Amino acid sequence: NRQGSTVWDLNTHISVNYSLINLKNYEIDSIPLYSQHGCLYRQLEGRTYIKRNYFIFKNKSMGSTNNFGCSFCSRINSVYSHIKAENYLKMIDSLINNLNVKYFHDRSESYTQNISWLSEVKRLKLTDYFYVDYKIEYCLARVNEINDSTIKMLKEIGIKGLVLGLESGSDIILKNVNKGITCEQILTTIKKIKAHGLNLWTCFILGLPGETQNSLSETRKMMNIIKKIDPDVTTSIHLFQPMPNSFIWNKMLLNFGEKYKHLSYFDLEKIQFDYFRLFFNFNYKQYITFRKKLVCTANELNNEKYGFLGEGWLSEEFR
Repeated sequence: NRQGSTVWDLNTHISVNYSLINLKNYEIDSIPLYSQHGCLYRQLEGRTYIKRNYFIFKNKSMGSTNNFGCSFCSRINSVYSHIKAENYLKMIDSLINNLNVKYFHDRSESYTQNISWLSEVKRLKLTDYFYVDYKIEYCLARVNEINDSTIKMLKEIGIKGLVLGLESGSDIILKNVNKGITCEQILTTIKKIKAHGLNLWTCFILGLPGETQNSLSETRKMMNIIKKIDPDVTTSIHLFQPMPNSFIWNKMLLNFGEKYKHLSYFDLEKIQFDYFRLFFNFNYKQYITFRKKLVCTANELNNEKYGFLGEGWLSEEFR
């Protein structure tokens, strides 16, 4: 229970002995692109399979130190925990030596929310005693946690690219979801990242509380500006889906009683409809009309090479 008395100490978790894994059982060339959240879509130039020897981290850290409390985030009240820098490097070293891993993508919590941890990784990585030669293709970061010194440190420890959750190009929407950043901050940060030569992956969410045709236009404009700053940017476009433990989810529980409280499986579209009923005051017809507008916008952006469709969409909505 992330909100209870249990402390998530990742250093007490059992480590995987990667030398015992039989690689023949895992032919990752057969994994479809979208099962890995579109990893390396741009780099693969449209091919339908991800790179061989590619490893995705999910367990470096858990929880969030974000004091803003994004209303769509399921981790705002959770205890932040991360594995020790030494154990992190040991895990990377083991993956390289035992599984011949060449590419890493760290999808754990924001890499930039604990500078002291970063400093320790840097210290260990650059010593003769614990030198590990690796590159991390992408890691998660927050706009308001990035500055020139942080970017320099990230590069020194082997980070090649950053994934930024920008969510929207509208200051109104960013304020509505308590994101804690502005469009001006977003563009300033992206210029810094580009100046330092890091790759960039941005994530946007359509359909957040208060979304209108005007805010969608502002998001399209933001994507266009970012594309001019960094023509090689990778962008994923998601449709909002309420996440358990988030402020939005808890508000839905209050309004829909026991409907979702004890379910272990949720129908995505039904949850999204209830969300739009509550936060947009839509009936079903209005919801369908607005959803079609969001789908149309996302597919236009996809066709114009601004980004690819990520999570929250139905399979038949991909065009």
